[in-house]
Amino acid sequence: MRLLLAIFGLSLFAPSHTRTVPVLRYLTVGTNRIDFDVPGRGAAKFESVARILGGKSSKVDVSAATPGPTQCYTLSGPSPRMVLAFYGDDTGSNVLTDFDLAPASRKRALLGKCASLAVSPKQIVTDRGIRLGLTRDEVEEKLGESKRAINGKPIYELTQQRTTKLADGTTYTEDLSSSITITYRNRVVVAFGGGISEAD
Repeated sequence: MRLLLAIFGLSLFAPSHTRTVPVLRYLTVGTNRIDFDVPGRGAAKFESVARILGGKSSKVDVSAATPGPTQCYTLSGPSPRMVLAFYGDDTGSNVLTDFDLAPASRKRALLGKCASLAVSPKQIVTDRGIRLGLTRDEVEEKLGESKRAINGKPIYELTQQRTTKLADGTTYTEDLSSSITITYRNRVVVAFGGGISEAD
């Protein structure tokens, strides 16, 4: 599921003390860091995922509505097997837009197309500390209480304006939107995904 496409036009914020911090900036994958947004440089390139984690990118029709470049990995560890998928913009801007960490059974379109990655699913952590195994109470301590959900999955999102100064001294202002969607089972995180987008 391409998470970011479902959130445009809505504003739902974390608690006031975290409003200036995007819901998602980067994802830690084992000992590596995958940036989605680099302050002062903008959105990360989709190719950065393969450069950092290895594997080849491909265009997989994940759903009829959201085809696009996809980089996916089958993670190590016991059953249920987990898949970590990264998605890029399909309009030609070549940027990294979102990710999804979910059981392989929910990613049938990707089966047989993902590289193996010697990283445990529990080593996938967002910069705000979201990872598998957290309780709902622990998530809400980090992100606050979600006010919206899709199919029972709480969604956290934040849109803010950011002004960036370029090397030539000029500045530009853009809207930065970030989101995280969480799947619970018995109030414990069993899957999550997120994304980020920039608009002038």
